[in-house]
Amino acid sequence: MDWAKHSQRTLIAAIVGAALMPCIGLGAPGPGGPGHGSVVVTISPGDITPAASQIVPFTVSIVGLTDQSVHWTLDPPTAPGTIDLNTGRYVAPATVSSSQTLAVIATSVADPTKSGVAYIHLILPVTVSVSPPVTSLSISAKAPLQAQQFTPIVDNTPNQTVTWKLDSPVGFIDSTTGLYTAPAAINSQQTVTAIATSVADPSKQGTATIRLTPVVVVTIPPPSITVLHPSDTLAFTAGVSGTTNPAVMWYSNPEGLIDPNSGVFTAPSTISSSIPVAVIAASVADPTKRGTVTVTLKPSPTAVPTHEVDLTWIASTSDLGTPLSGYIIYRYDVACGSSPAPSGPPPTPVSGPTLIRGTSFADTEVEANQCYFYDATFKNDSGTESAHSASVGVHIPSP
Repeated sequence: MDWAKHSQRTLIAAIVGAALMPCIGLGAPGPGGPGHGSVVVTISPGDITPAASQIVPFTVSIVGLTDQSVHWTLDPPTAPGTIDLNTGRYVAPATVSSSQTLAVIATSVADPTKSGVAYIHLILPVTVSVSPPVTSLSISAKAPLQAQQFTPIVDNTPNQTVTWKLDSPVGFIDSTTGLYTAPAAINSQQTVTAIATSVADPSKQGTATIRLTPVVVVTIPPPSITVLHPSDTLAFTAGVSGTTNPAVMWYSNPEGLIDPNSGVFTAPSTISSSIPVAVIAASVADPTKRGTVTVTLKPSPTAVPTHEVDLTWIASTSDLGTPLSGYIIYRYDVACGSSPAPSGPPPTPVSGPTLIRGTSFADTEVEANQCYFYDATFKNDSGTESAHSASVGVHIPSP
């Protein structure tokens, strides 16, 4: 039955019934008791939107009749839920397949032409789901931060807004946008739940599962030296993330140059030529994950011979009138094969600013395959410098 039409018919019937009733005189009893005007049947509550399985105890008030008893019905008769025909106790359905409005009708027992109507609005509950419902992220210390954008799906309400949170503090989710950012590193597999809560009905939530899987990363800090000579040793260390097991096994390529447990590298006792060697640390937790650095093996460096020029002379018997203070040695850099000794102003003394008190001097600042001339002067206590001595030439051989 269409409750709207029914209520209209009921109202018309009440008016027509009242018009057609025989005049019985002031105070004459009507059906169910003395009549004092029109009969009005009122149901309380008159309009309600019950929750699932909610019990609604409808009550009735009849004006114009002494007998307050009524007969309760639903319109349509097949409407969801049940109503007690005698008490008006309505029990809403646990679920509904579609939103709809029902009519609860209370019909007077004393005057069946009189009835009242109340309305029950059954609406679909708010539901929240999340897309994607499941996501998996691989967490690596070498990779950028991983993220996942979640989208809420809210049904049966015009308000689509939700708030977001996580069930555990692993990573971060924006409470407004639903953008989840995973932590930079984890050492074991973890599962986190993203929760979307409806603003329209905070009792309704949707969830998504986030599976976080660590990726093992092995890193070897750059060694303090990268070139090794025969029998040199070098201790390596490794860092491991993405697992609770920090252990590694060490390898080298060529093999056999590093202790597999300690990471101490020992160069061969004989190296004939320069060769690169890969030093490898493999995670014990996941041997497929490795870190690598390269060192270079080189033969022992050839000792570069050093040269020096040792000069000696006979002490001067002249003192220019005052006691002799010391000697000055001058060096001239010349092209090999040039002769005679160079002339002109002397260079800066190779012996330095301090006078030589003895009769010998060693020049260590010479280069291989070079030629030099040396001469000497002396100074007395008055600071007077003598003329230059005869010069002597020297050729420094190649190494």
